[in-house]
Amino acid sequence: MSAHPVARGPSSIQLLPSCGPAGTPVQVLGFNWRHNDPVTLSWLDPTGTAVSPQPTDLGDGDVSNQTYGFSTDFTVPLDSSNGTYTVRAVQDTVVNIPFKIPCDGPDLAAGPIVSSPSVTQGAPITFTVDITNTGSMSANDLFYVSLYFDPTPSPVLTSTGHISSTFRQDVVAVNRLNAGASTTVTFTVESLNEAVGTLPVYIVADSDPGPQGVISEMNELNNVATTQVTVQAGSPLSPPTGTITLTGQTRVQSGSNYFLQPYVQVTVFGGSDWLATTFSDGSGTYHFDELLHCRRATRTRSKPVSCRMDILLDLITGRRRGDDRWRNVRDPGSHT
Repeated sequence: MSAHPVARGPSSIQLLPSCGPAGTPVQVLGFNWRHNDPVTLSWLDPTGTAVSPQPTDLGDGDVSNQTYGFSTDFTVPLDSSNGTYTVRAVQDTVVNIPFKIPCDGPDLAAGPIVSSPSVTQGAPITFTVDITNTGSMSANDLFYVSLYFDPTPSPVLTSTGHISSTFRQDVVAVNRLNAGASTTVTFTVESLNEAVGTLPVYIVADSDPGPQGVISEMNELNNVATTQVTVQAGSPLSPPTGTITLTGQTRVQSGSNYFLQPYVQVTVFGGSDWLATTFSDGSGTYHFDELLHCRRATRTRSKPVSCRMDILLDLITGRRRGDDRWRNVRDPGSHT
């Protein structure tokens, strides 16, 4: 005749996971409970008061007569606000274990945007925005802050903050932001070339890669700031168009090694004339279409392709290695 195992040690419960946002599925595991009585489970708010109504799927723990344990599942109510809640288990004894909404982590918030309320076509305009880590942990990885004009469709500010790079005007990299710290990011558009009227402006913290950037945050829904600027009639700068295609890669140097660097602003000049500006993508590759041929009759040495990227207060400037003179680009294609 086999004997049932005897419960040893104090009664206890474990939550898997022990933190998360509202709507998180949670498994409740019980250990060392008397098997002939159910364990009553309840969900308490941060004040220690039983939530009413209780989660519909939080039932009693049905203790096994083989293991003196139980397992049950429930979902954290979607209307739960942030704070430390409690799962309470009651039989002969009372056991409380916390569940935190959300988990500890960084939380990047953007805003407000400060700029001139109006600008004339062709004139420069500057936008500044505060990026604050309101979370409980530092954002230790490099992340990107991007400026966008009039994205379509307009982003919903209560959704995640990824916007297509098609609408990007500028990008800045922030190397680290401690918990509770803020940094001010500045974008300057040297010549605004948007249509006359109201221009929607968006700035997104931790903008790339989509859909939620590189920082795992306590709240992914507060990364977008927005404002509007009135554009008045002026003399917008139109890029010259031609037939040359140019591709390449943006790199940063560490010692004798070069490493691909994504999301870098790349500008092409012909002599002292601006030709085009773009950004390298997530793999560090950039691409230009319809560039003008150089006019050799001017005998003007053209500027090299210039790469510009802001990491906090440090400006990294590089140029493509090898044949990086615009006047020497004979055969359009890949130049790295």
